Amino acid sequence: MYKHVVVISAHPDDLEMGCSGTLMKMMSDGTKVTSIVMVGDVPHSDYLDKAASIMKLSPIGFNPIIFSNTSDRFSVDHKTIAKLEQAVDFSEVDLIITHWKEDAHQDHRACYDIANSLRRHQPMDVWYMSSYPYNLKYSSFNPNTYVDITDHYIQKMAVMKAYQNISANWHRGVQAHDSWRGTFIDSVYAEAFMSDTRIVL
Repeated sequence: MYKHVVVISAHPDDLEMGCSGTLMKMMSDGTKVTSIVMVGDVPHSDYLDKAASIMKLSPIGFNPIIFSNTSDRFSVDHKTIAKLEQAVDFSEVDLIITHWKEDAHQDHRACYDIANSLRRHQPMDVWYMSSYPYNLKYSSFNPNTYVDITDHYIQKMAVMKAYQNISANWHRGVQAHDSWRGTFIDSVYAEAFMSDTRIVL
């Protein structure tokens, strides 16, 4: 079991749609979860607190960190990495979850690079999310980690629906995606990841 998981996502709602079921399952087993949202200056941010309050139904709690609330966004450079390392003690982190490098959104791709920079000092696992609808364009994403989230799916839907500015069609797409992923492990719903594990001998 992982002790401390950090999720690095680009925007409010990325985590909720991509891996919230997995996180709620982990938190119910005692895992600490830290969420870092890299870009907060988007309309979705109006609903982040409500979504986070639903995630907090777990006994461990859930508190997102907004990295930037400016229109300058963020850059993949030493200043960004240093600020993140000041915000979180990554020596205690054993898993990072983030976006895949082929994502169509530039902020998502930047999160991939940031996550791999943050793991440079110690071995840790990195899981890349299969994010709908961006996953439809992936060409080299090969999921090798599946998490059965069936018992947490009602809560995941509530978390997604907290974002009232997101179309119901998008919610249905995520649900169909999670149902499809579930067929790979004989479950009703699953979230899929590509695990990039560093092995030290």
